[in-house]
Amino acid sequence: MPQFDPQALLGYLINRVAATMRESLEARTRPLGLTAPQAVILLGRYAGVATTPAQFRRVHWVDPAAITRLLDQLERKGLTRRVPNPADRRSVLIELTDAGLELAPLVHKVARENNARYAQLLTADQQETVLASLRQILRYAGAGLRPQPTDERGGADDR
Repeated sequence: MPQFDPQALLGYLINRVAATMRESLEARTRPLGLTAPQAVILLGRYAGVATTPAQFRRVHWVDPAAITRLLDQLERKGLTRRVPNPADRRSVLIELTDAGLELAPLVHKVARENNARYAQLLTADQQETVLASLRQILRYAGAGLRPQPTDERGGADDR
C-alpha cells in the first residue's frame, strides 16, 4: 500500500493554515456579532476591494448563493444595504450603512491582529518568501491577481 502523508502536500498545508487562521478570526469577530465570512465581506467593501455581489464572488471565490446569504445577513444586522447600480441596471452596489462604517475599522483592527498573530511566527524574509510563492502559485493558476509591473527582463519591477 502506498504511503500517504498529508503533511507533505502543499494543498493540505495551505488549507490547514487557512482553516486555522479562519477559526481564529471567527473567535475574534464573534464578540462583534460577526462570523469570519461576514467580517471578510464587510472589510472587502470597506476597503473598496469589491462593490457588487459579482465582484465579491470573483475576489473571494465564493458561489453566488453564499454571497447572497452573507449580504442578506449583513443587511439584517444593519451593516450594509443594496442600492441600484447606476452604471448597470441589472446589478446592485453594496454600501456600508452608518453602523457598518462605524464597525468596519474595529473589524479591520481585529483582522490585522489576527494576521499578525500568525505572521510573527515567521521572520520578515520568511514572510516575503511565503507571500511571493503563494502569489506565484495564484498567478500561474490563473487566479486573476492584479498584474505586477515588470521590468525589461520580464521580472517583477520593484519600483
